[in-house]
Amino acid sequence: SELVPVLSGLALTRGAIAALSSARPQATRLAFVFTLSAPARVRVTLAKEIRVHGRIRWQTLPDTVTLTAAKGRDNERLSARTVLARGRYRLTLTPARGVARTLTFPIG
Repeated sequence: SELVPVLSGLALTRGAIAALSSARPQATRLAFVFTLSAPARVRVTLAKEIRVHGRIRWQTLPDTVTLTAAKGRDNERLSARTVLARGRYRLTLTPARGVARTLTFPIG
């Protein structure tokens, strides 16, 4: 039987938290850590909160990446050079065959 990877402990790094408080943070400064119970490919998406007709929606940014992560604690970052505008963002990590984990944070 195949192991189903469990992703836990998703958090922004201290450096990312400091960088996101700047006036024009870049997505490349968005570093995060997580733990996997088994090696897996992990899809990483970043979405920005927007309002459409008075309702909150999440607009996925084109910075989606898939990475190969080892078992244990991993440290990664986004590779896009996009400047992030003020607002609320949602970082989602989804391991192949596993359950997604999400982290929401403000910028500005």
